Order: sequence, then C-alpha cells, then structure tokens
Amino acid sequence: MMRLFLGSALVSAVMSANAAVLLPDQSIYLPNDLTVVQDGGVIYQYLDLTVTYGVSASSAIADHASNGFRWATASDMATLLSAFNIKYSIAPGNVSDLTPADGSSWTYSNFTAATSSFLDHLGYDPIGAISASYYAAGFINDLPMPGRSTYLYINSNAGLAFVSNQYSAFQAAGAGTFLVRNAVSIPEPTTQMLMILGLTSIAYLSRSRKSPRRAA
Repeated sequence: MMRLFLGSALVSAVMSANAAVLLPDQSIYLPNDLTVVQDGGVIYQYLDLTVTYGVSASSAIADHASNGFRWATASDMATLLSAFNIKYSIAPGNVSDLTPADGSSWTYSNFTAATSSFLDHLGYDPIGAISASYYAAGFINDLPMPGRSTYLYINSNAGLAFVSNQYSAFQAAGAGTFLVRNAVSIPEPTTQMLMILGLTSIAYLSRSRKSPRRAA
C-alpha cells in the first residue's frame, strides 16, 4: 500500500512539474501589471504590455533591464501561452495561427475563454474602452531578420490569434514588447518528493539499527 501511495505521489509530482500554471498577479509599476507563471521549478513574471505600449523594443528593454527584465524569447512565450492553454508556433516569414495547447480545436467558447483571459492579464485597450479594439500586440525576441520582426497579435472579439514573422504594420506605435524576468527558482515537486523519501529512508534505517534485537 505504501509503495502504491509513493508511486502515485511521484506520478502526480511529475505531471504538476510539467504544467505551466498561473499564479496570482503581482505589481511593480502599475496595479497587477505582472502576470506570474510557474513552470516546474521556475516562477516567471511577465510585464503587462500596457507598460511598454508605444515604445520601441530596444527602448523597452533598456528602460526595464535594471529591474531584471529581458526580452521574451520563443521559449518564454511558449511558457506564458501554455498557462492559458495556447500553443506558441511561428515559421520564418509567415503568419502562424495559435492553437489550443491541449491538442483540441478552437470552438467559440474555448477560444473566447483562452484569449479573453490572456487579454485580461497582458492586453490593453488603445482606444480607451473595451470593444473590438481591445487586443494584445507585442514584439518577441524570435527569428530576428532584416526588415522583419516577430510579434504576437490576439483579438478575442475579432477571432484573431496569431504570431507573425513578417514586416510589422504595427511598429512601436501600435504594440508593446513582451518582457519577462525570473522571479524565483524553487525545488521541483519531484525533487521535493525525492528529498522527503530520502530523509524518511534515512530515519527508518537509523531507527532500525538502534532497535534492540529480540532474543531467539
């Protein structure tokens, strides 16, 4: 029974270690302007696009580097999007539609749920009222090429969610820049479980050696 319990616990730990999950938002410049995601043993903080909206990527990076932020890479974006059940994909010189991370197909309800949640955390409303103009557009540090830039665009009301590696019509005036920093590294659940098992085994062996033997 104990072996079965420990085996199940290890399986659960491995599963939780492989899933990126949203944690409560935090703040640095504006209220709730940090989207916090845990992926295994690392916690990431993604800066709201509102903070970098209308500023070039190079300026945004320079402005926030002193607080530990870096320009988000493809790996960083894959982690962020997976917390919203969205899969990151891009092809050089193309536009790639975003799809559900769980392998399903978009329906109206799950598309709206995933993209609206993403916008609530990282999007902005450039016109000043949540409407068809409510979207997220941000530059990503992926596939840099002369004359091209990679950016993500999500508009839940218009049914659009894609990553483009073509000439950007947004430029700095209509987009922000995805910035991220590592908040903290913590032992992964599998590591914690192994530590617990190791300490338990040591305590058991120590107790066994100290226990007096019964006379035959």
